[in-house]
Amino acid sequence: MSILTRTRYCLLTALVFVLSTSDPGQIYKIWFTPLEAGPIQIENAMGARPDRRGGLLPLDQASAPGTRIMSRIYRATISPQPGPQTQFLQTSADICIYGGAAGSGKTIGLILEALRYVLWVPNFSAVFFRRTMPEITNPGALWDETLKLYPQVGGTPHIGAREWRWPGGGKITFSHLQFDVTVYHWQGAQITLICYDELTHFTAHQFFYMVSRNRSTCGVRPYIRATCNPDADSWVAEFLA
Repeated sequence: MSILTRTRYCLLTALVFVLSTSDPGQIYKIWFTPLEAGPIQIENAMGARPDRRGGLLPLDQASAPGTRIMSRIYRATISPQPGPQTQFLQTSADICIYGGAAGSGKTIGLILEALRYVLWVPNFSAVFFRRTMPEITNPGALWDETLKLYPQVGGTPHIGAREWRWPGGGKITFSHLQFDVTVYHWQGAQITLICYDELTHFTAHQFFYMVSRNRSTCGVRPYIRATCNPDADSWVAEFLA
């Protein structure tokens, strides 16, 4: 299991973001920190648990939306696995590729990375790509994994568009590149964060064309994150050689 990076690389220092939505009752904090400084945490600082629509549910009365209990703090702590998953969330490289076998935490790393800016930077956009749409929508696949986390930080799912949206204007989209020519559907797009789940399933043409779409108008430097299973015969291995 290894982290493969290209271009800029450095470790992030501990960062704390206080994230406010349009509802003053919804204030979240996310820590992206080195492992030794503490785990990544997501906290609703106002003491109520967000529901799947971004509303607030009291901790002991989940069936009664609209009632808020401020005496308790709901906290979800997400700790990266020591080693590659932690490095993946710390690097500021322009391109970072996380290689490892199934079950090594690669996909969860991608899902967490997309939260770094989407809650608090207006018009931040991220797109997750799999080679085919069933690889996103199958039971237990990428979309189902996001349902475990994104509702807890105020994300609203839009099933038809395969998109998560936040009140500040940030969004995370899930799409496919089934054919080489599918990349041309993205002509003119400006995507701040591009995420590839299983990069070796894509062609070199698809990857390098989409690099030209990796642009930003929201103030965040554009960057690319990817995961893959090691394949010595793939174009990815040659790219990183």
